[in-house]
Amino acid sequence: MNDTTDVLMHWARLPVEGAAQARALIGCWLEQHGFDQVKRADANVIVSELVTNAWRHGRSPVTVRASTPLPRCALIEVHDCGVRAPVLPAFPAIEAAGSPEEGGRGLHLVTVLAGGCCGVVPRGGAMGKAVWFALSPTAVPSFTAMSAQVRLRLQRERLVLGM
Repeated sequence: MNDTTDVLMHWARLPVEGAAQARALIGCWLEQHGFDQVKRADANVIVSELVTNAWRHGRSPVTVRASTPLPRCALIEVHDCGVRAPVLPAFPAIEAAGSPEEGGRGLHLVTVLAGGCCGVVPRGGAMGKAVWFALSPTAVPSFTAMSAQVRLRLQRERLVLGM
């Protein structure tokens, strides 16, 4: 397995335009990794929602990471230091997409566009969380395998940092 992880963005203090910056970088990264326009558009919506949520509900610093844990599979993570973990709805979540009021629909959209392959992994202590999603051009990646990848990466980070 040739898992390469790229830290695409890291903000010590997340700016208002952070979601737009993340969309641009994720789109380029996915194009470099052979993803078509449809999957790039889905990823742009998802990463925009997750970075916006980090800005609204999380705490800085915020990091966006992308990796290829399996051939033709993208695993994208948004890390923040907020202690409140979002609850991602069960897939399929279209019928529960919320009211026309502002807010509350974004995580349903994340779940639907990621085909249910998305989740939240606590970073331990007061260090926040990683909210992630995975996309593949052919089939929905395994939730269990992708969640394990994020957990393993966070465990390695804690060891390196001596936590």
